[in-house]
Amino acid sequence: MDSELKAIEFTKEQKALIKGVMESPEFNHVDWSNDSLESLRSSIRNHYRNAQNSLCCYCKNPVSLTSAANCQVEHIAPKSRYKDFIFTAKNLCVVCADCNSAKQSFDVIKPLPSNKKRTRYPTTSQFLIVHPHFDIYSEHIRKFGERFYFPRTKKGENTRTICKLDRGIEALGYFDSPESLKNFELIAQIMDATVKKDTNKKNILKKLLIESI
Repeated sequence: MDSELKAIEFTKEQKALIKGVMESPEFNHVDWSNDSLESLRSSIRNHYRNAQNSLCCYCKNPVSLTSAANCQVEHIAPKSRYKDFIFTAKNLCVVCADCNSAKQSFDVIKPLPSNKKRTRYPTTSQFLIVHPHFDIYSEHIRKFGERFYFPRTKKGENTRTICKLDRGIEALGYFDSPESLKNFELIAQIMDATVKKDTNKKNILKKLLIESI
């Protein structure tokens, strides 16, 4: 059973390094790539690779065990938008190259009123997607095999859309026709009804699926 992610605990030396970087008057998100932070980035990557059992936090497929190219440190709240959270432990995890490329700098936090400024890291209810430090993945997304993702909540649906989790079945041409897309959605609803033990709804949906085939 999956669980919330254990955040990294920085050493005294790492905290001092982070403090020095963030206190610089010129500090911005591109500083993340500085050579002086290479060891810190490696430490973060190794921690979350192990904490996540070498699985991407969004698609739950394997990340690389040795290469950084397919085990990329992810800033859940994008570093280009929220530089104050670049080193926040609960804003970090590792993802595969495909999910990182899909999500990019998409803002996954609900906006504050125009007259307010964000001064602390958001809570789970403020995130639009499944947050590995706050949420239980299986409560929001049901995954079957390596390609099929059935969202169970709005967060799950947003994660599937933003991270393009359907890219595997799209590549196979599964969504090439409206009929196949409709069938996929029916299957997703059937699986959700099964999990919720709603036998009546499941039987109705199964009948609709059989009639559409």
